[in-house]
Amino acid sequence: MTKYISIFILMVLFSNSSSAQDFNNYEKQWQEVLKLEKEGLTKSASEAVAKLKIRAQADNNSVQMVKVLMFESKYALTLEEDAQLKIISDFKSEIAKSEFPTKNLLENVLANLYWQYFQQNRWQFYNRTNTESKVDVEDFRVWDLQTLFNEIHLHYKNSLKNGLMAQQTPLEKFDDILHVQKGSKIFRPTLFDFLNHNALQFYKTPENQITKPAYKFEISDEAHLSDAIAFSKLKIESKDTTSLQLNALKIYQDLIQFHLLDGSQKALANVNLERLLYVKHNATFKNKNALLLKALKTESDLHPNDDISALYDYEIANIYNQEGQAYNHLTNAEPRWKIKDALEICNTVIAKYPKSKGAEKCAILKNGILNKTLNITNEEFVPINKESKILVSYKNFDQLHFKLFPLTNNQLEKLQKTYRKEDQINFISKLDASKKWSEILKDEHDYQQHSTEIVIPKLANGHYIIYASPSENDANIFSFGLVQATNFALVERKENGAQTYQVINRANGQPISGVTVNFKNKKQRYEDDRNLNKTLKTDDKGQVTLNTTSNHNNVEITVSKGKEKAYFNNYYFNGRYYGNNKEQTRYTAFLFTDRSIYRPGQTVYFKGIGISQAGTNSELLTDTALTVTLRD
Repeated sequence: MTKYISIFILMVLFSNSSSAQDFNNYEKQWQEVLKLEKEGLTKSASEAVAKLKIRAQADNNSVQMVKVLMFESKYALTLEEDAQLKIISDFKSEIAKSEFPTKNLLENVLANLYWQYFQQNRWQFYNRTNTESKVDVEDFRVWDLQTLFNEIHLHYKNSLKNGLMAQQTPLEKFDDILHVQKGSKIFRPTLFDFLNHNALQFYKTPENQITKPAYKFEISDEAHLSDAIAFSKLKIESKDTTSLQLNALKIYQDLIQFHLLDGSQKALANVNLERLLYVKHNATFKNKNALLLKALKTESDLHPNDDISALYDYEIANIYNQEGQAYNHLTNAEPRWKIKDALEICNTVIAKYPKSKGAEKCAILKNGILNKTLNITNEEFVPINKESKILVSYKNFDQLHFKLFPLTNNQLEKLQKTYRKEDQINFISKLDASKKWSEILKDEHDYQQHSTEIVIPKLANGHYIIYASPSENDANIFSFGLVQATNFALVERKENGAQTYQVINRANGQPISGVTVNFKNKKQRYEDDRNLNKTLKTDDKGQVTLNTTSNHNNVEITVSKGKEKAYFNNYYFNGRYYGNNKEQTRYTAFLFTDRSIYRPGQTVYFKGIGISQAGTNSELLTDTALTVTLRD
């Protein structure tokens, strides 16, 4: 709630539109408020809202009063110190003199304000000790966690009173203070739906540590995962009356009972699906997937000729797809064809109810199932003029086209600095392929990821790109690997303050003497000496030893003999250790501020932790003077 826009991360969001009833009276003034806000004139916007408040009070317009109160709160967070207390106080005052439905709306918002404050200050509440009573009745910022939770719970419960009246109140009456999404009222048609679903956002939270009674409620009854009619008749109770999960289940039951009677089938399906997925996620009993599938199939069968069944069928397909992801041909072969089952359900839904919400979801799932994937993995170095293999992982195609592109060292360096897919394709498209070939792959239409090994041709000494794609001209699905053909291998060893490199034959491991080894880098601004550029020759053991007193990053080692040349990159030399075996100490400091955002002129409080590290040993830095610099 300390953030400028946090007041709008609530169940009530405001749009620029107004209901027809209030358009002529208020729209022009609200447009002026929003214009001032957009221009950063918060104080002027607040003054404009004050004028609206006078009009709303004179007209006894409860909807506009709620909107005014929300905007007042929003601007107070920017303009006033300790605005949080005033906002809460204003809400409580307005609640005390309000009646249904305004009172219920404000109770709901107030609960959400408290909940937001907890989410933004979670660490403070978890570090506090519970007290017998409220430390400060008015200042909620110093309450313990249990007290704050009880207050949130109280106001949500208050907001859900007068349930029968709320069920008879169409939500469209509050369009002026709601951000209305297209088609949303099909699933949330009444004020009863609106208030209960907002409360659910709190009760469904994973903050399981808020209450820890000895008789903690758990979703351990398999009946909670039954179909809507069976669930509506359950007796849901526990000694743990403040349990989040218990209250969530009761709200779900209230909503399901209401829509079973009022005939709003889409609203019923929406809340019932939400309930089933919530129970499945939080239940402690086993075999949850099987029970969930049974409930979904029961619901789908109840609507054989209605697009409501498509919503349930999508969830069934989604479960099959998830189960299919666990397939492994060695350890878990059973779910291999589950993804295919999911695809068949999606195809049926799309064909039968093409314009339904379920078909829309199925289309997205189908696209994911049919999505082609490709990845090749190759060795970084291969011997000259000898066949080698690459590993190909693929899905949903049966042919692969390969291209082989030779690279100069400069081209390789440029490609390695190219990260965007489009830029990589553009770079490769300008190269000349030295070889092209195709391979037939096995696709059994199980829509699973498969892998196979492919033999690549013999390569002459040098760098190459191995490029693969399902189609010769497909720039969307591709994979490539970089490989260097060389018979040289380089072994690094650090000892006695020096770095030794041995050049050996990649095939048999024999040392190679008389090899020219060049060490070169590009100077970095933080390096403490000039560029490194040193050439040595290997001895009869194939070794060269490099001594340097400087630090060097990204060192490239070029190894050459006769017509063969190889490059080995990204070596690092730490010169501090050469000729000096004394272990050096490194110092690190971490700073923490008391808040993330400050107003102009506000004091910044901070604390810091200093650490000294020698080798692998670390300890707190104490009795040491440090300099702290504040930069704009």
